[in-house]
Amino acid sequence: MEQNQEREKKEEKVVKEKDQPGEPQIEEKRDKTARTHAITERFLQLRNHGAFLSAKDMYAIEKVAMLDVPLENILNWMENIYSTYQKKSPNQRINSMAYYEAAIVTRLEKSKGKKKKPQRETLLDRIARLEMQGILQ
Repeated sequence: MEQNQEREKKEEKVVKEKDQPGEPQIEEKRDKTARTHAITERFLQLRNHGAFLSAKDMYAIEKVAMLDVPLENILNWMENIYSTYQKKSPNQRINSMAYYEAAIVTRLEKSKGKKKKPQRETLLDRIARLEMQGILQ
C-alpha cells in the first residue's frame, strides 16, 4: 500500500512538472494569436475591400506576426506604407499582405543596419592610431 502511495505521488509530481513548462507556451500562442488578429484587422481596414484572405495573405500575416518587433511598430509601419503608396498611386490600393510583409522586413533590416554600422575612422584618427602603434613616426 505504501508503494502505491509513493508511486502515485511520483506520478502527480511528473504531471505537475509537465504542466508548468506548458503554461508559457499557451501564453505565447495567445500572444501570437492576438498579434495575428490585430495585423489581420489592420490589413483589412487598410485594404477596405472585402474580408476574404487568400492563403498567401494569411501566410504573410503569420510571418509578420512572428517578427521580433512590437505590435504597435508593425501597425504604424503598415499605416506609413499605405500612406506612402497612396501618395504615389492615389486611385489604387494595396491588395496583398505580401506587399506589406516585404516593406516591413525591409524597414526592420534598415533599422538593424543603422545600429550595427560602425563609424568610419577619420583621417586624423587613423594617423593618431598609427602613431600610437609605432607605424608612423
